[in-house]
Amino acid sequence: MNWSALPPLAALRAFAAYAETRSVTEAGAALNVSHAAISQQMRALEKHLNLPLLDRTRRQLDFTPEGAKLAQSLTRAFRAIADTSESLAHSAQNRALHISCPPELAGCWLLPLISEFRTNHPEIQLLIDPIMPQALFDPRGSDFIISHGTGHLGEFEAHHLCDAPYVIVASRLMFDGDLPQSPAELRDLTWLSVPGATEASSWMASLGLSAKETPKQRITAPHELRDSLRLGLGLAAVPLLTVRDDLATGRLVELFRQEQADSYFALARQDLLGSNGQTFLRWLVARTAKT
Repeated sequence: MNWSALPPLAALRAFAAYAETRSVTEAGAALNVSHAAISQQMRALEKHLNLPLLDRTRRQLDFTPEGAKLAQSLTRAFRAIADTSESLAHSAQNRALHISCPPELAGCWLLPLISEFRTNHPEIQLLIDPIMPQALFDPRGSDFIISHGTGHLGEFEAHHLCDAPYVIVASRLMFDGDLPQSPAELRDLTWLSVPGATEASSWMASLGLSAKETPKQRITAPHELRDSLRLGLGLAAVPLLTVRDDLATGRLVELFRQEQADSYFALARQDLLGSNGQTFLRWLVARTAKT
């Protein structure tokens, strides 16, 4: 197709709008321009094609045979574009929102929280994707990324959720008497770890509790981590927001807390969210503020 030979789109839209309304005033209103602009665009179209499209010898503008032929083609073409655009917008509106986040956050915090959203908004489908932290920087296919850090990632806009200190927690079942007073006392205990959960590794190393210094490691699935902690199967470094309820009820005890911590952010492409995405984002920010 020779794109450079096609008439300007503005002129084609003006002519198609007139074909639909048969009034330059109504065509202008439909395109949010003046009736004079419609007349000017239609004259420009005739000049581009070098032939008359309208019979101006009568009070009511009528089509020439060439104008009628073009009007029919434009009506079909713009209708097809409108139908396809509407269909695509409907599909985007009804598809599941894809949310990516670190595995320990998905299993212990986001999934339980999401059940509340689904109760209030059953019409909005959500797909939770627990992925490793390094994969968070490949955002293809994600509508939202729940990220721990400074909140910067390409074209994504950051929405602060909460501060995100890590805490070392355990059940009192693990200790016969007093709780440990120094990190060194924890080295020989059993540690629960979630595959790919490395966001606390620098802090743990600063305490002398790196993976090499804590050889008793027990791999745990993200959704099983809290239950394993409650049963006294080991201790773990976890985001504070995932165990607040357990600390409040005494099911778990806090041994050490990270003093300087980053925050959790919801990263989103605002221009691609749609109304369902906006609804979820407003809910998530407001709901997290309550925790």
